[in-house]
Amino acid sequence: MAKRFLVLSLFCLILLMSISMISSAPPVSQVQQFTTGYIIKIPAQETIKQGQDFTFYLHVFNISDGVPITNLTTNCFFHLYNSSGEHIVNLTADYEKLPNIFNEWEAYIKGGNFSKVGLYNYIIQCNSTTLGGYFEMPLEVTGTGLELTVARSIIYFGFFMLLIFFFIVILLAISKLPEGEERNSEGEIISINSLKYLKSVFLFIEWLLIISIFYLSSNLAFAYLGEQMFAQILFTLFQISLGLTLPIIVIWFVWIFVNIFQDKKIKGLISHGIYPNKY
Repeated sequence: MAKRFLVLSLFCLILLMSISMISSAPPVSQVQQFTTGYIIKIPAQETIKQGQDFTFYLHVFNISDGVPITNLTTNCFFHLYNSSGEHIVNLTADYEKLPNIFNEWEAYIKGGNFSKVGLYNYIIQCNSTTLGGYFEMPLEVTGTGLELTVARSIIYFGFFMLLIFFFIVILLAISKLPEGEERNSEGEIISINSLKYLKSVFLFIEWLLIISIFYLSSNLAFAYLGEQMFAQILFTLFQISLGLTLPIIVIWFVWIFVNIFQDKKIKGLISHGIYPNKY
């Protein structure tokens, strides 16, 4: 059991770290080998939240002297490509749209263009009749808006393995509890085993841990996996488990009251020297 748990732990850690390295956005790619033309600068933003509206702000300068470029001579265009390589946005950037903000261009992109988790790319192209320049950069879309770094992978791994650890410990504790009532060699009940109620409590805790594992797994899958089918399966299992919890609680309490009544009856028989064997 210990070896299996260790192997499972190492496998989950390697998997999460692999996902974090795969999902990390590659570095900025911008060609600037020209001595004349435009250089485009934008605030560093490598990860955004799925389905969220986002505005890209940019400043354009002349490469040769650093002078800001305005819309009097130049137009800037924004192009967005989704994780499948489709060209989904092509628009002209606005200039000085915000009050008291000067020499700034912006491109407002609606959240519907970021409907899927994955790696996107965008290109900003600015040009006049004689000069031009462009900027390209990858953009990662996740369910949380946060990059799955190695540090976050370790935290998620810790939570996940803590749930599994408690599940295994409680499962082992359940296996150590006695089965049924205490009986003599003839199979007659000689005392009531009250630990069966503790066993039912442990089983219910196990059920809650299963729900928690489904919930955590589905959220991680929605946040960082490009393929949503697996995440949806996990979330459906979570919903089904959660929906069954109330009926389970009702059945559990009915079972407790029935057993309390039955135990009281058996204790009464034992106190009169009668040892039943049909329960």
